[in-house]
Amino acid sequence: MAGVTSGMDSVGLVTAARRLAEALVCGFAACHTEGRPLTEVQQADMIASALLAFDGCRAELEAAGLVDRHLRDAYNHTRIPDGPRLRSEETGEPMTAAEERLLDALGDERAYR
Repeated sequence: MAGVTSGMDSVGLVTAARRLAEALVCGFAACHTEGRPLTEVQQADMIASALLAFDGCRAELEAAGLVDRHLRDAYNHTRIPDGPRLRSEETGEPMTAAEERLLDALGDERAYR
């Protein structure tokens, strides 16, 4: 899945990483201010948990990007093209977009007339 994210998604990931770091620092500071500072092991556990959650965020963004791309591709594939339509040799009626795609997929020379 590497390389699926766009530039905008990368900006989002950097922003999310900064917010995550700020939240951890604020949490550590709040514990210290209240007189209950976390041990180094507790801090390391918190950071590890946050990184796992962040990694899940990246995977979720990539999956959402893939779904979006597939939906756009499906929409563009089912859209009726503009311009003159092929006509059925049997009935003389215009072919449906699905019939035209089938001829094109089969490599039928009629699809190129």
